[in-house]
Amino acid sequence: IIGHKHYSQETKWQYLYALGQVFRMLQREYNTEFNNVISHNPFWGVENYRHGHTAKRSISAERVRAFFELKVKTEKQQMVIDLMKLSFCMCGMNLMDLFAMEKSNFDRKTMRITYERHKTHVPTSVHIEPEIEPLVMKYMTGADSERLFEFAGCEPTYSSTIRIGARVVAICKMYGFERITPYWFRHSFATIARNDCDISKDDIDLCLAHVGNNPMADVYIRPDWSKNDRAVRKVLDFVFQ
Repeated sequence: IIGHKHYSQETKWQYLYALGQVFRMLQREYNTEFNNVISHNPFWGVENYRHGHTAKRSISAERVRAFFELKVKTEKQQMVIDLMKLSFCMCGMNLMDLFAMEKSNFDRKTMRITYERHKTHVPTSVHIEPEIEPLVMKYMTGADSERLFEFAGCEPTYSSTIRIGARVVAICKMYGFERITPYWFRHSFATIARNDCDISKDDIDLCLAHVGNNPMADVYIRPDWSKNDRAVRKVLDFVFQ
């Protein structure tokens, strides 16, 4: 893979990073506090050797709001916009996680969704803010389903996320909006949080459920989800008010 001329540097890095994730997963499974079965991690620090930088795929708070306010013509188009709003207002939640969410992840009394992010397996928890509470109720399934949401047959598969991404692009083209994809809303949440709301990068990492830089500390420190809640509230106030 590394020497293959047809792979981009980004693709090669992604393969290395994925292998490192698998290796760390094995360390977490087999290592204990008293016995390091797998003591050496050959992938340690691979994140620092990334060639180039991830493209900055973000839009301003005004444009985020403008997309949510588009007057579309069909229910399917409105569902796509609702999905983007749910994602943005829940810390840039990935579509895969939204589609996979189950009833057991939702606490109606506290209006919290607590889950483990599909990509990183990092646990996280988000509060359902008033801006999206009607959408949560709109797409919530009936009592006979274990799945929390129903989005016109979307499943927690890459094909479903790709299909929604294509619909976002189509909506942009049809209504004269700049070309964006679902991941732009995750990037935009992080950018607005940092640049407009002065939220620390550590708290943004917590919101985005990134892999922590201090794995041992993460084992011992009880997570404080109120940090998430305050960050989200500041971002939503800035965007919508």
